[in-house]
Amino acid sequence: MKIKKLFLNKFSSKGFTLIELLIVIAIVGILSAAVLIGINPVKKINQAKDSQTKSDIAQIASAMQAYYTQKGTIGAACYPIKVKALVDEGEMKTEPKSPVDGSIYKVTIPDTSTCTSALNQDGSCVASTACTEVTVSGETLTTPGRVWCWNSTDGTVTETTAALCMPPAQ
Repeated sequence: MKIKKLFLNKFSSKGFTLIELLIVIAIVGILSAAVLIGINPVKKINQAKDSQTKSDIAQIASAMQAYYTQKGTIGAACYPIKVKALVDEGEMKTEPKSPVDGSIYKVTIPDTSTCTSALNQDGSCVASTACTEVTVSGETLTTPGRVWCWNSTDGTVTETTAALCMPPAQ
């Protein structure tokens, strides 16, 4: 009986020591820091937003091409100067917003005096001197100072500087 009592008193602790807890917390902290460095969640989020921007611009480009083709079959072929015109004409269901800041994607034309006089207030075509060259752009997050750009002359979405994302003069 004495041996059993002595054994229970010596080896039956009811918890962890402070040092054991601190060692476990330190190990968990080191492992979580290593995982966060490896994953880099901010970079992954920015890459996802860039993919969304590129996808949105490709969708707008496709709708712009459809709009241009449709307008060419009933009169003057032209691109709208506002994405809202694509929604109004039924080419898109909603006007996509940039995942970077929630703004509307930028549509650029080479000569606003020629194009705006040939378009309604909503940006749709009304005359034969309408816009035949246009670009759509949206900001990137993974490469500061660059934008995703679609140009109607080559029809591709590429990453470039904002200064180079301009349509040629008409």
